[in-house]
Amino acid sequence: MKRDVVVAESLSMFENKVNPFDIFELEPSYELNLQELDKRYFALQEQVHPDKLAKTDSFTKLQAQLLSGAFNEAYEILKHPLHRAKAYLEVLGVDLPDQETFNASDDLLMDIMALQEKLKTLEAPKDIRDFETEITLKFKEALSNLFEKKDVKFWIQAIYYWKILTLVFERLKALSTFHCV
Repeated sequence: MKRDVVVAESLSMFENKVNPFDIFELEPSYELNLQELDKRYFALQEQVHPDKLAKTDSFTKLQAQLLSGAFNEAYEILKHPLHRAKAYLEVLGVDLPDQETFNASDDLLMDIMALQEKLKTLEAPKDIRDFETEITLKFKEALSNLFEKKDVKFWIQAIYYWKILTLVFERLKALSTFHCV
């Protein structure tokens, strides 16, 4: 019977769109202890595991499935650095503009154009691998100390730069496959 209460209480969290940090009772921050996140995720999943609810009614089992899905979604958001950054910005009350209204800095636009130009010239497998390494380093740079600077415009620029790097990296992976790198 106690599991029914846990399931019902947990479901009430989702009625008012709870952020993923609250689901795992974590202090909202970009910097997370991922081991602690894993520990909390698995503890929650254990509470709603089908084997533990085998003798409950079908409604409780359905609620547990919904909760499990919500836990999975929140976990994936917090595990992925870009999604975690967006979730953290939401907690801070920062709305990310859509791509049509996003006002990129001149430096960001120049960097994007340079990346696109370089992508067009890649043919040799070694060049593709080298560019993949360069993009990986740019990811790390974009992530390092992202939220130490208390500048919302900087955060938004970094998030969009990160999105562009992700697209470039995906195109590189496609090139790698095509050229059998």
